[in-house]
Amino acid sequence: SFWTWPMASIEQYFAPAIGDGDFDQLVTLFSEVYPNQAQWLQMFVDGLEQGWLGYAGPDEFRPRRYVVRRAGRIVVNATVRPRKVMTTRGHESIAGLCDVISHPEVRGCGYAKEVMHAVFSTVDHGEFSFSLFQTAGARGFYEKLRCKVVDNSIVNSCNIENPTSNPFWEPWVMGYAGAGELPKG
Repeated sequence: SFWTWPMASIEQYFAPAIGDGDFDQLVTLFSEVYPNQAQWLQMFVDGLEQGWLGYAGPDEFRPRRYVVRRAGRIVVNATVRPRKVMTTRGHESIAGLCDVISHPEVRGCGYAKEVMHAVFSTVDHGEFSFSLFQTAGARGFYEKLRCKVVDNSIVNSCNIENPTSNPFWEPWVMGYAGAGELPKG
């Protein structure tokens, strides 16, 4: 039989705003997607508390969250953390992408794809030069969305202890540049 799913209704929030009960829903979603990952769950909670609820930085770097609900419950989340980076092309504003999670019950429904289209539209419309992120197991999903693997080295020069360290730990660093090109370095 053929199933059709309604288009996702995507909600967008800017830090520190978050709906009533959404904090708990996000923590629940994370723990359902990554069971038995207490260390990562605590990092996620700390990020919500400090990087979201406690955000006090400039508006241009204000994180934003894209969510989809099903039956009132958050089932997909993606977070954009705007960043200013130095590339071979000079300083650029980019969409740092993180916390992309989709509840197992809705995988294959197209909700995550719709959320990623909303995120990447910020690149397509010129708000950001490109989006940069890391992934362990979803490389194929992102490649279908025209994302590319980033092969050049990436360093975090803001890391005082080790300014040549790579800030990414997952096996794949990827980027989306829409009709443009990712920088070569």
